[in-house]
Amino acid sequence: MTRHVSLVGLLLLVLGATVALAQPMSGTYTIKPSGGDFSSHVDAATALRTRGVSGPCTLEMYTGTYSGQANLSNITTSRTNHIVFKAAAGESPAVTNSSYPWYIYYTNDVTIDGITSTSTSSYAVYTQYARRTKILNSTLNASSYGLYLRYSDTTKVAGNTINSGSYGIYLYYTPHYDSIIGNKINSGSYGIYKPSTGSYMYYVTIANNMISSPSYPIYLYYHYYTNFYYNTFYNQSTGYALYDYYGYGGNYRNNIYYNNGTSYVWYKYYGNNPTGFSNYNCFWNQGTNVIYNSSYGGGNLAWWKGYGFDANSIQQDPLIASPTNLHIRTGSPCIAAATPITGFTTDIDGDTRHASTPDIGADEYRYPGDPMSGVYTIMQDGNGDFESFNEALDALALRGQTGDVDFRVYPGTYSEKLVINGFPNGAYKVVFQGLDTLGNPTGATLAAPSGYAVNMRNVKRFEFRHLTITATSYGFYWYYTTNTTPYPGVDSCVVADCNISGTYGFYMYYGDNYNRIERNNIRASSSYGIYLRGQSSTYRATGNVFANNAVYGWTSYGIYAYYHEGTELYFNTVYSTG
Repeated sequence: MTRHVSLVGLLLLVLGATVALAQPMSGTYTIKPSGGDFSSHVDAATALRTRGVSGPCTLEMYTGTYSGQANLSNITTSRTNHIVFKAAAGESPAVTNSSYPWYIYYTNDVTIDGITSTSTSSYAVYTQYARRTKILNSTLNASSYGLYLRYSDTTKVAGNTINSGSYGIYLYYTPHYDSIIGNKINSGSYGIYKPSTGSYMYYVTIANNMISSPSYPIYLYYHYYTNFYYNTFYNQSTGYALYDYYGYGGNYRNNIYYNNGTSYVWYKYYGNNPTGFSNYNCFWNQGTNVIYNSSYGGGNLAWWKGYGFDANSIQQDPLIASPTNLHIRTGSPCIAAATPITGFTTDIDGDTRHASTPDIGADEYRYPGDPMSGVYTIMQDGNGDFESFNEALDALALRGQTGDVDFRVYPGTYSEKLVINGFPNGAYKVVFQGLDTLGNPTGATLAAPSGYAVNMRNVKRFEFRHLTITATSYGFYWYYTTNTTPYPGVDSCVVADCNISGTYGFYMYYGDNYNRIERNNIRASSSYGIYLRGQSSTYRATGNVFANNAVYGWTSYGIYAYYHEGTELYFNTVYSTG
C-alpha cells in the first residue's frame, strides 16, 4: 500500500512539473550564463515557441556572450502580450552566430533592446512578416546586413549603432510606417537601402541619423511621404549621399548631404517636387554641382533655388569631424541654420535642440573642449585621458589641435579597429605609441575584431610605434580617394617597432608617398607581406622607406612593389616557409 501511494505521488509530481513547463509565459525572466531562468537567448526563444505567451513577457539578459540563433517564429502575440529581450540594468550581453542571431518570422511585437548582436556571415537581425518590431539602443555587427526587414512594417529602429559589410538597414517589400531615428550606421556599401523590387514604401520617418558609407548612405526606390529630418548623410567616396528614385510627397529638412568626391550629393529621379518640400539643408561636395533633379536637370544650390526650392539651405562645408565621427566642429555653418520640427527636440546624442534656431544635421553642436596639443594617455581602466583609440581620435577630430599630439597607450588588448579618412590634423603629427609617459614599453595591443586593423585614406603625418597590431584581414590598409588627381592616399606616415599580423601586413594602394616602415615584425598569412602599388606610370608611389623589418609567413611575395619610384629598402629580412 505504501509503495502504491509513493508511485502515485511521484506520477502526480511529474505531471505537475510537466504542466508547469507547458504554461504560457508571462512576466519577467532572466537569461544568464548560469543561474538564470534560461542559459541563452536560444533557450528562451525555444520556450516562447513551445509555450506561447499569455501576457507581457520580458527576458532580461545578463553580461556574457551567447552563441546561436533565437528562432522567434510563429508565436502569437499582441500589442499587450509582447516579447521584450533587453539588457538587464548595468549589464552588457552579446549574442553571436554565423548566420543571424535573431530570426523573427510571423511573430509581431518583438523588442530587442540594449544587446550587441554579431553575425559573422550574414544578418544580425532578420525579420519577415513581422509587425511592430523594435530594435533599440543596440549594436548590430554583420558581414552583410545589419538589419533585414522583409514584408515587415511599423518597425521602430532607434538609438542603435550598426556596422555592416554591405547594408546597414535593408527594406524589402512593404516597409510602411517605419521609424528609423537616432542611429549611427557605418556600412561597406549602403546605409539604408530599399531596392526597386516590390511595392512602394509609405509614411517612413528617417530622422537624427548619422550614416557613413563609401557607396550610398541612403538609397531608396519607390517611396511615398517619407520624412527626412535632421540627418547627416556622408559619402566617403564619389557616389551620391542620397539616391532618391520615384519619391513622392516627401519632406526634406535640416539634413547634411556630404560627398567626398565631385558627384551630386542629392540625386532625385522622377517622383514629384511639391512647393517647399525641401529646405534648411546643407549640401557639400568637392566640386560645384550638388543637386540633380530629373524634372530640372543638375546644378549648384543657387541654380536650384532659382526654381523656388531650398530657399534657406546652404552650400558650404559643414565641418564634419571625420568620416567615422559625423559630429560638427566649431565654426560649422550648420550651427543655428535649421528650423524647428515638432516632435524632434533632441539630437542623436540626446542633447536638447535650440527651440528656435537648431543646427542642421544629426548633431546639435556642443563645445567639445579646447584644441589639443602634447601628450595624452589611453588607459582601459578609465584612469587616463581616454579609454580607447577611437575615443581619443573622436576627441581630437572634434577639438582640433594646435600642435603635435602624442597618445601613450597603456597595457591592455584594445578590441577595436581604426578607420581614419581625411583626418583634419593639418601640418601636425598624430602619434599612437605603446609607451608610458616615462618611455617604457607597455605591451599595448590593438586587436581588430574583424576586417582591417588600421584603415587609412587621404591621411598625413600619423605615426604608430611600439604596438602589437592584429587583424583578421589586413594589418594596415592604406587606400585612396578619387576627389582629385593624383588620388590622395597616405603620405608622410610612420609605422615603427610594431608587431603586425594579418592576411597581409601592409596593403598600400595608390597615392602613398614618403612613408617610413621601420623595425617591425610583419607576419602575413596570405599572398603578400607588403603590397605597394602606385596609381599609374604617371602617378607613382614615391619615396617610401622600408628598413630593418622582418617580413614572414607570406605565400607569394614578401614585398611586392608596382608603379613606384625612389623606394628605399634597407636591412630587411624577408622569408617564408611556403
